[in-house]
Amino acid sequence: ELDEYEKAAASFQLANALEFKPHLARLYTGISYVRTGAVCEGERELQDLLAELSTTSLRPETCLGTPEESGERVTVKELAALAEINIVASLTDRDARLEQNLVRLGEVKQRVGNGAVNSDVLLANIADVEGWTRFRLNKELEEILQCLKDSIEKLPSAEAYLHLALVHAECSHRKGEDCSVHQKRARDFARLATRMGLAERQQVQLDDALRMLAVRPGDQAVNEGAQKPLAGLASANGSGLHKAGEV
Repeated sequence: ELDEYEKAAASFQLANALEFKPHLARLYTGISYVRTGAVCEGERELQDLLAELSTTSLRPETCLGTPEESGERVTVKELAALAEINIVASLTDRDARLEQNLVRLGEVKQRVGNGAVNSDVLLANIADVEGWTRFRLNKELEEILQCLKDSIEKLPSAEAYLHLALVHAECSHRKGEDCSVHQKRARDFARLATRMGLAERQQVQLDDALRMLAVRPGDQAVNEGAQKPLAGLASANGSGLHKAGEV
């Protein structure tokens, strides 16, 4: 909840060492690993969670935890969806299986529907990861921004604001785009992302992108091959159980 993912990862490692592995703890272990850059460990933890849930005797609508116990109320079906969304987010950050990721997100969205206890959380995260995946695939800008806008309108998150900042920062370097407008939006969304809380590596990526806003199209750095300064940036998507302005 405090976005202190490095500390969270350490705590979950201790819980796992003590063989304390309830389903929610496994989910947050995977998320913490991914957000701190240990993507292989995070994806493996989330895949293991999906495997456990696929063989559980619990019904899909069974709630795991109550507000009195954990502050959250999430069903088995929702937990599986959150694990899958985070796996897709991690794969997208590594530019792996991008087209398949869009298909997989569509399947998760169809399974979730609008009747879930945490439907806004799930659909917001799906929209965020979809927008970021479309960006990595160099899809139409209008489609990308619409996905990210849908995400923050359902439920604002640091990761969705981060992705908006990175997208606008990239657009500010493209010919034919209004550079000043994209720069302003990149900085505005960056402030919101930082205010809501980012993992350390996410903040580093954001800071790098903001520094590149000062590079003009004719600068030497651009002429030496930095026309797409954000091409190598990656960011883990948030999906914790937790109205934006114009995008």
